[in-house]
Amino acid sequence: DLQRIFPWETLDSIKEMAYDKFIKIQNAWMNFDYDTLKKECSDELYNTYYEQLEVLKLKKQQNIMSDFEISSIRVVSAEKENNYCSVVVYLSVAFYDYVIDSSNNVIQGNKYMMINNHYLLTYIRPIQEEKYTCPNCGAELNNPYDKRCAYCRTKINIPMVNEFVLSKKVNERTTRIG
Repeated sequence: DLQRIFPWETLDSIKEMAYDKFIKIQNAWMNFDYDTLKKECSDELYNTYYEQLEVLKLKKQQNIMSDFEISSIRVVSAEKENNYCSVVVYLSVAFYDYVIDSSNNVIQGNKYMMINNHYLLTYIRPIQEEKYTCPNCGAELNNPYDKRCAYCRTKINIPMVNEFVLSKKVNERTTRIG
């Protein structure tokens, strides 16, 4: 299904995208970076995160997460539905996760104990049905990620407007490490 739905992606590129976006979102969350959250999340998920961050701000608290280590990552499913493609990724990741107050006192979690969270992450993007052609010779490009046209070798720079965004994050379980 993955190759049929995402012909220009590989298993490794999907896993890399999922983990990179997960880290970006976690860092944005931790730093109250609303712009990055808006860019990396669906509107529905962004609104949820926005509300949660506003509560943390009111309480003068901050969620600290650090030292992320992948335990396991795999693609669970990929599908097309309506005008979107989605991919569900299982991610098991260990990290420190705790909440501090304005005096840097830990009020939730433990800054000396790692946890391992097991997530199901759903990423979506609009279906891309466009055909890409070389701006120089007009040849159809087999892969819009290529840097050069296979026929005339002209440099290609096609902006990928339809990036994946995280639309759902389910923490299936948390275990303590150590």
